[in-house]
Amino acid sequence: MVAPLGKLDEREAAQLAQGWADLSALLAGEPAPKPAATPDLPEPSAPPPAAPPPQWEQVDARSVRVERARDFGEVYLGLALWRRLKLDELLATLLPACREAVDWGRVAALLTIARFCAQRSELGIAEHWYGTTALDDLLGVALKLVNDDRLYRALDQLGAHKDALCTHLMECYR
Repeated sequence: MVAPLGKLDEREAAQLAQGWADLSALLAGEPAPKPAATPDLPEPSAPPPAAPPPQWEQVDARSVRVERARDFGEVYLGLALWRRLKLDELLATLLPACREAVDWGRVAALLTIARFCAQRSELGIAEHWYGTTALDDLLGVALKLVNDDRLYRALDQLGAHKDALCTHLMECYR
């Protein structure tokens, strides 16, 4: 959760929500959605209503703390690129679901995003990096399920489909 510092009026909040919808669509390679009509808001040409007097709250900064601060931006971008290249769809067909607790496609996404973020080893990904990112929420893979053995086995699974992956990426590039 992101804590805002300040308050937006209804029009600003609607514009901000629309911007997030545009971002998700653009990263997925889709056209931006059309803005939703907001009939209950006053027209921009009408004079703004009188603002209520500001209300202030005292906050004891010593009692405020930050919890689960994790890297989000670059892993979100990496996952968006993964989905835009339709690698999730390709690997769903190449690596069908089996008895594994985490399907190989999600582990492959994790490995690819880690390389995108300049992680050099599977051991480093499992022991240090993954827990510092928001990927557990974005991919739905719990931290306790990510270990170096699983990551190495995923590389073996992907290696068997190297030609299909290269062909798919060349088609996307063209």
